[in-house]
Amino acid sequence: MTDDGSTGHDSASNGETTTGAQPTTSATTTAHATDTTGTEPARESEESEESEESEESEDSADSEGSDEPAGVCRVPSVEGFELDLLQLDTDEHLCNPEFLPSAEIDGVFTGTAAGFEVTHGDMTFALGPIRPEIPDGTFVRLTYLCQNGFHGRADAFVRLENLPVLDELENPTEPGERLWYLMRAGGGFDFRGSPFDSELVHDCSDTPDSVYSVGLSGPGFEILVPPAQTQTFEVADGLHRGTYALQNGGVWSHAREGGDLVTETNLLLTRTD
Repeated sequence: MTDDGSTGHDSASNGETTTGAQPTTSATTTAHATDTTGTEPARESEESEESEESEESEDSADSEGSDEPAGVCRVPSVEGFELDLLQLDTDEHLCNPEFLPSAEIDGVFTGTAAGFEVTHGDMTFALGPIRPEIPDGTFVRLTYLCQNGFHGRADAFVRLENLPVLDELENPTEPGERLWYLMRAGGGFDFRGSPFDSELVHDCSDTPDSVYSVGLSGPGFEILVPPAQTQTFEVADGLHRGTYALQNGGVWSHAREGGDLVTETNLLLTRTD
C-alpha cells in the first residue's frame, strides 16, 4: 500500500501476519557469598532459609504491585498526534469542518508558534499544533486528507514533500521532491500517504483489543516497529534517498459489542539527516 490508497475502517491490512510474541518474566537467582571464617553449618542453613524466604516475599510483592502483568496486551497511550484537522473533543472525533476534506497546496514553508504555514501569493494555509523540522523559506507541497469514519474517530494524514521549483524559482533549500514529513493520525487501518510499502503486523491481543507493529520497506531497507517505539532506517536509492525515523504511536483495533470494529492508526515519519 503506497501513497494515498485508502482502506475501509472496518477491516485489517491484507498483509497482516501474527507474531504471537508475548512478554514473559524470568526467575532471578541471587548468588550468596560463603563465609570462610568457620561459621557453624547450622547457622549457614538458617541464613540460607531466611534468604530464600526474603526473596520469595520480594517476588510476591513485585508481582502484586505491578500495573502491567506479564502476558497482558496493552493499547499504547497516544501522545503528540493531535491535528487541527481532527475535532478531538467530540465523542467520535470528527473532521474539523473549518478545513476542506482534502487539499494539495504548493507554497513556502514557515514555522509558527501554533504550528506552520504554507504561503503562495495571497493564500496562506495554517495548520497545527504539529511543527515539522523544515527550514523556513523551503518550497514544499502540502497534501492532507481528513475523512469521517463509520465507527470510531475520523482519520487524517498530513504530508510535506520538497518542491524543486515554485513560480519558476528554484527551491533555496534543496532540489528534488524528497519527503520531509508525514503524520498519520486518528481512525482507519493503513499508512495512508506513505511513499514506501507498509503493512500492519499483529503484535498481541487482549480481547476485545488487538495491537499492531508496523512494517515498512523500500529500496535497501525493511523494518518492523513495535508499539510505542521508534526506528531509524536508510533509503538506499530513488526519489526519497536518505535517512528517516518511523514512530509507531499506536495502532490497534477494538471489537465493540455487536461486531463493529473500531480501528486507530498513529504514525509519524520524519527525516533524520
